[in-house]
Amino acid sequence: MKKNNYVLLTICLLTLGSCTGEKTFHSLASAYQAKYLIEEKFEEVALDRKVASDELYKMCFESRFNIETLKKEVADYEKKVIGLPVQGFWKHLDLESLPVPQATFLKKYGESIGDLANPNTINYEGCSSLPCIFNRIYERDESDIAGYVHYIWYLKFGNYLSLDNSVPEQKSSEPGVYKSKNYKLADYLYNNDELYGLWRVTHMLQDPFTNLSNLKEIQRIPRTAIFEDYDSSVCGLAYYEGESIRLTDGCLKIDDYDIITRRLDRHKGHLYTGVIHEITHMLDYSQGSKKNRWHYSRSDQNEFQLIKSYIKTEYTSADGKTTSLWNPKTLTGNLREHAKSNPHEAFAEDIAVFRTKGENAINTFDPKYFKWISDNFYHGESYDLAGNMRQYFKKYEPLFIKDLPSIIMECSSTKNNFQSNYFSHSDLSQTKISPKMLKCLSYEVEALSKKMTAHIRLYDPDGCQVTIPAPYQDDPWASAIKQSLKKHLSVHIQAITDDPKYFSKVKDFNLILNNRSMANQAILECYNGSTLDNLSSCYEEKTLTKSKVEALKFRFTEKQALEMAKLYLSAQPYVNVIEDLYQSYKTILNAHDSLIERESEDLWKMCLKNNNKDDLKPTGSLFTPKSGYLVSSIYNCLNEQLPSTLNNIIRTVSYEGQKITNPSEEKIMLEFLAPKVNEYLYTMLGTSTSEEKKELTTKIAGIRSQLLADLSWATSANDNRVIEQSCKAQALTHINYLPLFHLKNEIFSELIMSGPCHDIMSEPVFKSKFEIKKKKFKLNPFR
Repeated sequence: MKKNNYVLLTICLLTLGSCTGEKTFHSLASAYQAKYLIEEKFEEVALDRKVASDELYKMCFESRFNIETLKKEVADYEKKVIGLPVQGFWKHLDLESLPVPQATFLKKYGESIGDLANPNTINYEGCSSLPCIFNRIYERDESDIAGYVHYIWYLKFGNYLSLDNSVPEQKSSEPGVYKSKNYKLADYLYNNDELYGLWRVTHMLQDPFTNLSNLKEIQRIPRTAIFEDYDSSVCGLAYYEGESIRLTDGCLKIDDYDIITRRLDRHKGHLYTGVIHEITHMLDYSQGSKKNRWHYSRSDQNEFQLIKSYIKTEYTSADGKTTSLWNPKTLTGNLREHAKSNPHEAFAEDIAVFRTKGENAINTFDPKYFKWISDNFYHGESYDLAGNMRQYFKKYEPLFIKDLPSIIMECSSTKNNFQSNYFSHSDLSQTKISPKMLKCLSYEVEALSKKMTAHIRLYDPDGCQVTIPAPYQDDPWASAIKQSLKKHLSVHIQAITDDPKYFSKVKDFNLILNNRSMANQAILECYNGSTLDNLSSCYEEKTLTKSKVEALKFRFTEKQALEMAKLYLSAQPYVNVIEDLYQSYKTILNAHDSLIERESEDLWKMCLKNNNKDDLKPTGSLFTPKSGYLVSSIYNCLNEQLPSTLNNIIRTVSYEGQKITNPSEEKIMLEFLAPKVNEYLYTMLGTSTSEEKKELTTKIAGIRSQLLADLSWATSANDNRVIEQSCKAQALTHINYLPLFHLKNEIFSELIMSGPCHDIMSEPVFKSKFEIKKKKFKLNPFR
């Protein structure tokens, strides 16, 4: 009966606090997570007793790089994705038969993968999954790690590691040819070391790096090649307009020599800094307009330049050109020469170094600057030794210390003779325990310590670097974990001594440790207008308050309730909660993709129906073309109507019948929705631009005959340039059509020079009439 009460208690706590029989959540995210996250009960970090064995205790994160781990990660990602089946076919595959993210990838990018020079050379028959298709490109078995790493990257970041032989915007129009040299498809693919490094990056980065709508693909330059127009010192390039990152061999090296251990370390290579550096460039561009709509990137705004202490100098050269230079007041904080005098490079380099070289960052960055990076991009965390240890205690302590009360109860009546000296009597001198119980507690808690350490080494990408000391040096991790366990053990021993019902209360409270609803509500209450804000301090304060109130309902004392509140906060660390919360909103929106596309298309068509003109002042910035041109009437219409379109979509969005009721949740979803609507509008603008250019080509087709019928515009037979300009000017007088998606002078100048005016002097009628004019000039030389 008591077990049923626990279940009922959990259900009640997942709701708004009532047990009326109707499950209503504070937010759509909590409703979604109740099914896709909470039910996992932290499956990824669930502990297997065998983890504490000596063999596993010596293993590191790299030991998990195998097909079983990768398949499980894929399954965990996929089961959190909701959405309608994708219609259509790719090769032999009916997309509706595939999981939504696999079908979505093939519909978007299916024609951009494989051997683009010889598309039919790869046989995909028999493949019924995206990893299998990727592995066919690699010419590997269906269950090889390569296909799964590519797919995990896509699931985590929303962009993809390219699997083709054509570099975006390369000079050669022929796939497989780069810098005038032929390459095999295999030269564009990643080797196993590089795949491991890229997989590790998926575990190193969280939001905001996982929320980049301006990045589509990461392309590997053919092995041994260097960039077109750049020397070999450049190993990575980020292209905002092209939505791509390009990497050479130099940015894909995963190991480097460690002077302390005197061996190659597979986590010291430049891949980690190089790849994160290029991703940060895209983040810089993505966040620029969000912070200030008049700026191209965040790094060219005062916020960054002041915190980085840059001094801007300008000079005018002899030809009248004004040049701006940025110079840091000090050179600390940049570890590579090329980043020292360029804000864009400094921004990307420092944020990457902050994550990959934590000790260097904390020792070289100005404290104010260090905090700015931490707060804005890493949720207040740091990756030096002390910072990593703090994160581990936040993340993993709850999984272990919740076992302490039961260990105490078992050891209080044990008849076994344990020989562990993990704790001495002085460690627990403030408690009343027998020597036999002390030995038992020492044995069990030491096992718990090894279990926790083994788990961190296996599951965290920096686990072994933090928990394994350098040779002949102290072991700060072992000391820290012992002190932590000793502190919590003392608290529980004293509480159990004072209150016989304490153990039962703890068991009841443990049931709500995985409850995200309370943590999500804290985020929503802290949200202040932007998902770029660091809410960690506010979150921790509100979460402690909320969980303490819940703990008091279990009849804990004030002091005990505070300890339970801290336990809940540890079980729901800010970084995990906020990333899962934002990802939940994005997933729910993705499930409404057809609605978003339909509403975007309706908006576009509505604005096209207007009496369009281009003499109005452009107003608004919710939608601005990435490139190209748009007449002001359509531009203004889109920006005027976008708010109502976005609100219509948000009011329609629901999850299992529940709609948005929380104002903060609505604002967050609007923040994620706006870029999705803009992407559809960009697509429609691109299609309309191409169609209009074809239409304009036909509209000027008859102008050449009009130009030849009256050659009064031709005033010189000796200067081709003058003839061309005169021809263009005359042709423009015959056009009174207003282009909607092109700047009139630019598009017609281009079309006229490639059409009606192209080589017009070769026309026989032009030659004959111009000869007559020349004769008249000779007869009347002073005319």
